[in-house]
Parts: sequence; C-alpha cells; structure tokens
Amino acid sequence: MLSILLALSAFAAEPTSFELAQFHARRGEWTQARVAVNAALTADAQDYEAHHLNAVIHRQLGETGLLVATTAAWRAEQDGVAANVAHAAALAVDENGDCDQVAQLLEGLPEEPALAYVGKRIEWEAARHCDIDRQSVRAALKAQTSDLASARTYSLSLRVEDPIDKAVLTEIASLTGSRTGVASLARRLWDKDRKVTGKLKAARKLLLAQAGAMSGSESMVELHHAAEIYRRAQHPDAEATSARLEKLAGVPVRQPSTAVLISVYEANRKPTHELALAALDALTESVQGDADATEALAYFRAQRLTELDRPDEAHEVLKAQVLAMEKPGSTGNFWAYSATENGKDLDVALTIIDKVIADSSAERWTGNDGDYAGWAEAKGQTLANYHDTRGWVLYGLERYEDAVGSLQIATGQEGSGGVEFAHLGLSHAALGQSEEALAILGIAVAKGIEDATTEEAAHAALEPLFESHGPWHAEGFGGYLRDLAEQPTAAQDEDGEEEVHSLIGKPLPVLSATNMDGPDLDLHHDGVLIVDVWATWCGPCVTAMPGLQEVSKTYADRGVRVVGLSVDEKQSSVTKFFKEAGVDYELGWISDSGFETFDIEGIPALFVVGPDGAVAEYISGYSPGDTRLEEAIEGLLGSD
Repeated sequence: MLSILLALSAFAAEPTSFELAQFHARRGEWTQARVAVNAALTADAQDYEAHHLNAVIHRQLGETGLLVATTAAWRAEQDGVAANVAHAAALAVDENGDCDQVAQLLEGLPEEPALAYVGKRIEWEAARHCDIDRQSVRAALKAQTSDLASARTYSLSLRVEDPIDKAVLTEIASLTGSRTGVASLARRLWDKDRKVTGKLKAARKLLLAQAGAMSGSESMVELHHAAEIYRRAQHPDAEATSARLEKLAGVPVRQPSTAVLISVYEANRKPTHELALAALDALTESVQGDADATEALAYFRAQRLTELDRPDEAHEVLKAQVLAMEKPGSTGNFWAYSATENGKDLDVALTIIDKVIADSSAERWTGNDGDYAGWAEAKGQTLANYHDTRGWVLYGLERYEDAVGSLQIATGQEGSGGVEFAHLGLSHAALGQSEEALAILGIAVAKGIEDATTEEAAHAALEPLFESHGPWHAEGFGGYLRDLAEQPTAAQDEDGEEEVHSLIGKPLPVLSATNMDGPDLDLHHDGVLIVDVWATWCGPCVTAMPGLQEVSKTYADRGVRVVGLSVDEKQSSVTKFFKEAGVDYELGWISDSGFETFDIEGIPALFVVGPDGAVAEYISGYSPGDTRLEEAIEGLLGSD
C-alpha cells in the first residue's frame, strides 16, 4: 500500500485518462482508478507507466494473482515490453511475489530511459520483500535523467529527503510552467521530524508558490495538488482550495490524514513480524478518529498476527474493524471470505457481505468517473467478486441452493476465474447435482484455480464424478486433469459475444474419419447430420453423450444421423474409451488437428448439417437441460 504513495508521478494541466487514474488512486478510489487506467491502456497498449499503475490498482483490489496470470500469458504470446513491465510490477507489489522472477523480467527490458526508470521503480517496490539493495536502487532513481519528466519528478522527490542543496532548489523552481508532480514533494518537505534549515524553508516557499499558481486552475488534478500542498503546510488557503475542488469534482473531497497513514505504513515495514506488530500496536491511540488509518492499521495487524501463527487474534482484529465501519467495502469482503475459509462467524460474515453488496449496488454514476460503460463494467466486476464471497459464505453455512444463486451471478460476469467456477461447481456437488458439478468444475480446472485450497477441494469433488460418469481418459484421473487444464476456451469476439462460426453455410471440412469399429467413417449423408467434436479428456463432452444417444434414437426414423469425432492427440485414448462407451452412434477420430480443421478453440462443439450438405447451426459448450440441438433439428426437419 505504501508503494502507491510513491508510485504516482506527473500530472499535466489538463488530465488525460492516465492522470485521472492517478488522481483517483491518490484518493484511494481504486474502482474509478481502474476505469481510467483501462481507458489509458485502450488508447496506448504500450504505456509503461499505465501498466505499472494498473498493477498497483489490481493489488489494492486483491487481484494480483489474476494480473500476474494475465500478463504472463500476454508475455508468452508476444514477449511485449509492456507485458514485461506489467508482470514485474504485479509481482513486485505483491508481498509474496517471486523475487527471482521479478529480476529475470527486469533483465529482459530494453535499455531506454522510460523503461530504465520504471524498472528501477519496480525494483524499489520489490526491495520491500526481496533481497535487493534499497540504497543502490534509490541512488539510481535519484540519478535518473532530467530529460524524462516523470523520472525527474520522482527522483527529485527522493532527493528532497536528503539535506537540500542549491541544485534541488533550482529544480523545484524550474517546475513552475509544467507544474508536474509538485504535490509529491509536500509530504517530504513538511515532514515533522525534519530539521528546519534555511534551504528547507526556501524549498517550502517555492512549493507554496507552485500551489498558488495551481489554486486558480479549473483542472481537478491541479486543484488536488494545490490542496494537498496547502494541507501539508497548514496553509490558510487549504480549506478554500479544497472547497473549489469539491465543487468542480461534484463529489466530497476526501482529505485523509496522510501523515498518520504514513506512520502506519512505516510501522508495518519493520524487519520482523514481531517488531512490525509491536510498532503497529503502539499506534493504536494515535490513529483514533482517522478512518483510513484505522482501517490500514487493522489490516496490517491482522496480517502480522497471521504470520505469527495467531490466526484467531487476526480474525478478531479484522472482525472488530469491519463491524465498526459504516461501509465495510473491500475490507469487509476480505474478512467475510477469510471467515468462511476459517469456518468462523459465518452468520456475521453473511451480514457483513450483504451490507457490502447493498452499499455497492446503491452507488450511482456521477458523470465524473470517466466513461459510463467502463464504470459499469468495473462495478459489475466488483459486485461479481462480492457475490462470489457471499456464495462461499452460504456454502460454509450449508445453504447450497442459496449459494448457487449468488455464485451464478459471480460466474456470469465476463472474466470470472477458476475459483468462482470451482465454488459454483462445489455447491452443485453438495446438492447432488452431478452433471452440473462435473461440467462446471471442468470449466474451473480449464480456467485455472489459483487458490490451492479451493483447487484441492475441486479435484476431490471431481474424482468421484470422473469415476461415475462412464469411461474417461486412457491415463486416468491425472491425465484427465492435465488435458482439461490445457483445454482452450470458446472463441469470442471483442465484445465477449459468441461469433458467427466461419463454417455456417459451407460444407463440412472433413468427410471421412478413422472409425473405432470397422472401415473409415463416411460422413456423406442425405438427411440431417449431427457432428459432435469431442475428446475423452473433456468432462462436458462425455457428460453430453447420453443426451446425444437419446437424440440419435429419437430422430433415427426421421433420417437424423449422429457422429462423434474425437480430437484427442492419440488414437489409443479413443480406442480404450470406445470399448466401454456404451453409445450406439458412431465414434471416429481426427486427431487434435480437428481444432484447426473445424475452426474451433473449445469443445464440445456441435455442427448441425442440413440435407443440402451445408452447416446450418454451430452449438458450443454443454449444460444440463440444453435444448439447442433439438431446436436446430426440428427447425431443419420442419413438419416432415
């Protein structure tokens, strides 16, 4: 959390999307910051600093694992510079980040001023938990070229921590025109523990001149900087400047006691858990009345208590905090989820998460939060996260039907991960709904379940389903999990909606396949032909087979033929499966080249071919009770 106070640099006179992201981040408005930074990355996908800030925002929203996974996949695809930076930043701001991986990623960055600067900033953050010489990194940051505006401001903010010399005074004075990042100097110049010298007084005077120049601006960013400087200096114009900012922004201006917050962050940086906890405990009285500092203190104390193997005390510390909060927000969500993981106070956790959801649902767009669509998307993702927690609490209370309701909301949001689907699948399993559980847990494994405990529970629930739903993978449950984890997801367009398949209106790209029982399959057919593209390792594919068997029997006398084409890598897997399959329709094998041949990324995939030999319908995925296939067949057969 301390890194965000150090990580925000230059603002121009008129805010860009990136500057608005910084503005919201400084106020702790992480959801709005994410909307703005997404807009910045849409405008420039290679904006290094935007990626860096995005990593910090994800960290604050508890999404570091997702960010690391996303940027790692991106880096693997294109080895992009911005992907390297984002991945390293995500790891660096995560207190449990892989230090070796941070170093390796940073070593791969091209040598150019902007990237050298961002790289050193990442090292500075990583040094909090990695074996990195902070002094050498600090020295490098201080020495960054003055030709790079953002680096210049940041290095200057470090240099003013030292005894101030004439060069520093010259640089502060030279900021008058650009007015970039001057507020970041205020905390250091008005540090109550600094020895007041003539040069320090001169530097403060120069910075107050900057505030005066910005206090008449119509820019929210500049007014925010002016208000921050005036507040730090306890200047008489602080209140009036804040009032102007509040009027311009259209929302109340939050003025937390940053000095108190800094003391909390600094206490949490002690070299051992015992020392950090002692330092945090000593601050208890001094943070009273400061909501932000109190929340941060409770979070850090709970974290240190957990590290010291005192989980019950950690639980109670956060419980007291969230119960005292008017709006528990993300802290309440975090505590409710951890309460479920620990099996404690679940009724209280449900009350808290219900309040968190109600508060979030009541939030309205003000028009000052950037693009409405982006704001709505971010709000939807936040609510999905909260509903996942609610569903998991209900699961812990053994209210499985209610859990399914909340978890369906969570998994209905684009970008939902494997953990959310695992929670939903486990709830279906607890209800004895084996087909739903099998299909949804399969999706969870394919997406990747980042939490080890949830992954273990999902695998434990999947194994009996694997055993009870017919023949499976030739290499057993382990092979099934391995292949399932490598299964591609369904193709989607940029808006997240399913694309019209390229084969619609065209003949099948294959008209023969290796037969599991006799001569090669001939796919020429005068009536309606159903082609099911599947694999032995695909849980939903196998779960769908009884339904296809029923379709084959029901429509056989109307000329409908069903054929299954396996895209397993090895024919031997299908041969073993075929011997125990127990289905009457034909099964064939076309190897894993079938993904490319049929232009698909995910399975099961059904192609409905009309009597004219052209593909009339493409159906992706499977869920129990799905009637899309029957509807497509009836549409082609008509009244017959």
